Amino acid sequence: SNQILDLEQDPKAPIHLHITGGNVYGTVRDNAGVTVQVASTGTYNDGQWHHAAVVRTGSDNGPVSVELFVDGSSQGVASNNIATTAVTVNPVEIGRRFTGSAASRYFNGSLDEVIIFNRTLTPAEINASMNNSKYRLYRNFTNLNTGLYKYNIYAMDSAGNLNITSIRNLSITTLFDS
Repeated sequence: SNQILDLEQDPKAPIHLHITGGNVYGTVRDNAGVTVQVASTGTYNDGQWHHAAVVRTGSDNGPVSVELFVDGSSQGVASNNIATTAVTVNPVEIGRRFTGSAASRYFNGSLDEVIIFNRTLTPAEINASMNNSKYRLYRNFTNLNTGLYKYNIYAMDSAGNLNITSIRNLSITTLFDS
């Protein structure tokens, strides 16, 4: 399997996101072998970019639910009781899985914008995250009247530093053929 994310630092139950045979899987498991897993309803080995999210909810040493989202659509929810006290703590692995003393199950593909949240996201937040960069640099202002428009451009880097351009001018002139 192609391991996308192996988050075993979660002392409550490790979270795994992987793809096998084109199906995406969201899994939570404990050291006793108890597994909660959801598989995608379709295959995603088509050479296109896809957004995948796995959400874990539940209580310590009790019922845990896993919901898998692919391209903003829920692929299903699975639940089971997980013993959260017996989990081995291993490093967070992105693009591979740590097993024993060596890394294995490398992801064969490209990953972009991997984010790990410290809380459960709602389906609306998952969709917002998926679409946050879709039209980031595209703005279409239609039906502008003839005139002078002033604007600034804002950009924020990954460290949170905000940059703002000086005021820029845009002149709109309407010309008609006679």
